[in-house]
Amino acid sequence: MQRQIQPGHANEAPLDQDRVGYSGDELGVLLSVQSVVGLIGPLLAAMIGKRFGMSTPVILAGLLTGATSLSYVLGEHSKTMYTAGVMTI
Repeated sequence: MQRQIQPGHANEAPLDQDRVGYSGDELGVLLSVQSVVGLIGPLLAAMIGKRFGMSTPVILAGLLTGATSLSYVLGEHSKTMYTAGVMTI
């Protein structure tokens, strides 16, 4: 038996499914893949830092953080933009 959710409640759109289009299972897979992809970031930063100096990875990280924030704002109704934002956390 499914519970009826009243309009205006905090649980009205669970896991942003109504806005972005992911089910709970799909969102779980997306966040799991993001965790694996997130392991690559520090390795790339170390390799870039060793070759070009530490300022380059810091600048790239700042730009990537801004792009991630922007993709969340612009990706509220876009599955592709939201996915790109989650993958760059």
